[in-house]
Amino acid sequence: MDSQTYDEDTLTGPFIGFVVGTVLFGLTILQASQYYFQFPKDTLFCKLKVGTVCALDVSHFVFSVSLFHANFISTRWRASGSGVLVKNDWSLKALSMTQTLLIVLVQIIYLQRIYTLSNIPALNKKTFTRIMNAVICLIGLCAICIGAVFCYKVQNVRVAFTAADSGDQSWVIYLGFGAAACLDAIIAALTCFVLHKNRRDIGLGYISRRSNRLLLSLFRYSLATGILTTLAATLVIVLYLERPTTTDYLSVTFITTRLYTNSVLSFVQNVRRQLNNQDTSGTTGMKAPAEIVFTRRPENHRRHPDVEAPLVLITDSDSEFDANSQHLSVYSPYYSSLQARKRQIEELEEIRNNLRSSLSPTLNIWFKGSINRRSSL
Repeated sequence: MDSQTYDEDTLTGPFIGFVVGTVLFGLTILQASQYYFQFPKDTLFCKLKVGTVCALDVSHFVFSVSLFHANFISTRWRASGSGVLVKNDWSLKALSMTQTLLIVLVQIIYLQRIYTLSNIPALNKKTFTRIMNAVICLIGLCAICIGAVFCYKVQNVRVAFTAADSGDQSWVIYLGFGAAACLDAIIAALTCFVLHKNRRDIGLGYISRRSNRLLLSLFRYSLATGILTTLAATLVIVLYLERPTTTDYLSVTFITTRLYTNSVLSFVQNVRRQLNNQDTSGTTGMKAPAEIVFTRRPENHRRHPDVEAPLVLITDSDSEFDANSQHLSVYSPYYSSLQARKRQIEELEEIRNNLRSSLSPTLNIWFKGSINRRSSL
C-alpha cells in the first residue's frame, strides 16, 4: 500500500473550521427549536422558509462529516505533489452544491424582505417602488444564474482540495464566492437604505417607539449579517489565493453556511419578538408592568410649601403619627398612595350623600306634588 505523506498544514485549518462549524450547527438547532416553540402561530410560508434553510444546513453538516472522514481520516486519499488530490470527490461536490443552494435561498429571503419594505404605499411612491422591484428582480436573477453555473461546473470538473492541484479550474471558486460577497454587500446596502428611507419618511417626531425600535433593529441586523457573510466569502478567496498548497480555505467553507443560517433564524425571531412586543433581551424580570400609567397632577392639586405653617419634627417616638388627627390634606406626604386614594373616595361619597339629602325633599315635592312640572322647568 502506498505510504501517506501529510503536509504540516493539511489538517490544521479544516479541523479548526469543522469544530467551529459544529458549534454553530448546535446554535442553529437551538434557534430553530426556539422559533417553532415560541411562534407556533406563524404563517406556513415563513415556517417553510425556516425549515428549508435548516434542512439545507443539516445536509451541509452531514456532507462535511463525510468529507472530513473520507478524505482526511481514512486511507482513501494520498498526497499528490504539494497538495492533496481528492479521490472520493462526491462528498465535496455535494457539499458545494448544498452550500450554493443555501446561500441563494438566504439571499432571496433577504430580497423578499426588501420587496416588502419598499412596497408600502403610504411611504413609497410608485416610481420608487417600480425601480426597487426592478433592482430586486435583477439581483435575484443574478444570484440564481450564478448559483446554477457554479453547481454545473462543480459537477463537471476535476475537484481538488488545493489551488495547486486545481490548475485552470480555480475560476469556479472565484466565481462562486466572489459573486456571493458582492451580492451580500449589495443586499445589505439596499436593506439599510430602504429602512432609513422609511424611517425618515415617517418622521422622527411622529414615529411610535415600537416602530422606531423595530426599524432600528432591522437596520442593525441587516448591516451586521451583510458584513459578516461578505467577509467570510472574501476570506475564502484570500486563503485560496495566498495559501494555494494548503486547505485552509475549507475551514471557512465549513463555517459560511452556519453564518447564513443563523443570520436568518436570528433575524426572523427578532422581528417576531418586536412585532409581538416582547423583550428581545430575553430577560423577563426587567419588564415594566403595563398597568403603570404616569399622569400629570393638576395644578390645583400640587402641594406648595407653606412658609407660615409650623414645623413639625418627627422623631422615633412619632412613628405612629396620626394624619387624620392633624387635619392633613390627602396629598400630604404622610399618606401613602393607597391611603390617599381611599381618602378621596370617602370624601366623594360624603359629598354625594350630602347632595342627596339636600335635594331629596325638593325632588319629592316635584314628583309627587300637584304643581305644573312644565312651568317649573
